[in-house]
Amino acid sequence: MKSLKTKVIFSVMLLFTLVFLGSSYMGILYFKVNAVRTVQAQQSELVFKLADEVNTKLKMLIRVLDTASETIQYEDFLSHETADDFLKEYKVLTSVFDDNVMVFDSAGRLLAETGDNNPARINMSFMWRSYITEPLSTKKLFISPPIMAAASDKLKMPMVVLAAPVIKEGKIIGIIAGSVNLYRKNIFDNTLFTSLKITGKMDEIENPFMHEMITLQEGSISYVDGTNREVQASFNNIPASGWIIVANYPSDNIFKPIYRAEANLIY
Repeated sequence: MKSLKTKVIFSVMLLFTLVFLGSSYMGILYFKVNAVRTVQAQQSELVFKLADEVNTKLKMLIRVLDTASETIQYEDFLSHETADDFLKEYKVLTSVFDDNVMVFDSAGRLLAETGDNNPARINMSFMWRSYITEPLSTKKLFISPPIMAAASDKLKMPMVVLAAPVIKEGKIIGIIAGSVNLYRKNIFDNTLFTSLKITGKMDEIENPFMHEMITLQEGSISYVDGTNREVQASFNNIPASGWIIVANYPSDNIFKPIYRAEANLIY
């Protein structure tokens, strides 16, 4: 009788332990799923706001540059002096393009600029830059990917260049371009770009998950980065430039409290 009672008690305790462990495991699993959903929802809201803000400001820069390309005339491309006079008179350009404003002839040679003002750069060909070749070939305004400044005093400072072809009677007579330094407090007026580690062209993507983000344009995914660490990523597109803003958060940081609970449960 005593043996039977002991067996019943042991069976009940075993069943209780299994139910407890099972419910604890399901509870931890539930918290994991919800923790990821919460982080992704917060990140998605953040990148949506940032993408919308950057897109709005890029559209403003586009309007200013488009207006300047319509205002500038044939005679402004005659020499360095005439191009320089135009830039001095058309001050709205320097009010929004904090880094530099440049006027090029139809062969991609620099006629005048507001930023560097290095005499050695005048008449220098910039045909190696995409912000020259693209407008000349497409006859459309071009927004460059973040690129490193070529001027020696601004090395290691990423910038974005907007360049508009100047078209008169169907013919390109020159290019007017403006650049924004991504590390300065300027029209963007935020710290969005200050943590970027730009080592080359932004369109040289090796991570296959980046291609997935570009295809989807917006959303959230989990992937393993180059350090073999799982990351929760939320992303959104910027229509004006075709860029993608991505917010990453390591999964380890999300699951730390849950890992501690699992350890306590096991030991």
